[in-house]
Amino acid sequence: MPSAVDPKAFGTRFRQAMQRKGHGGLGATQLAEALVSEFPEGLSVQSVHKWVNGTAVPRPDRLAVLARWLDVSEHWLRFGPDPKASNRQTGGSDRPLNAKDLARRLQALSEPQREILEALLLEFEKIPPE
Repeated sequence: MPSAVDPKAFGTRFRQAMQRKGHGGLGATQLAEALVSEFPEGLSVQSVHKWVNGTAVPRPDRLAVLARWLDVSEHWLRFGPDPKASNRQTGGSDRPLNAKDLARRLQALSEPQREILEALLLEFEKIPPE
């Protein structure tokens, strides 16, 4: 397991996971408010701001809560993809996506990404199922 945590890389993964879960548009204050129930001991807007901007990494106990809330692995959120893991999906869990999560992830894509995905789906439709 890596020993060093890169705050900037953490911030990028944190923003990606937030986007996937439909929280990408939240500012630090809104995000801190959304996390109130997850952190009953309190959470400062400054801490959240540092996480989002990649200038700090949360303590392990807080990171565990964030990973659960964002539905990603703690390892991925802290360090990035685990080279030993069999599941190579970025930040993914071992369970398949449900329709609601899939729709949320599709909505989070940019227009060019959606166009690429649509072209890919059209290609798959040309291949008869086995």
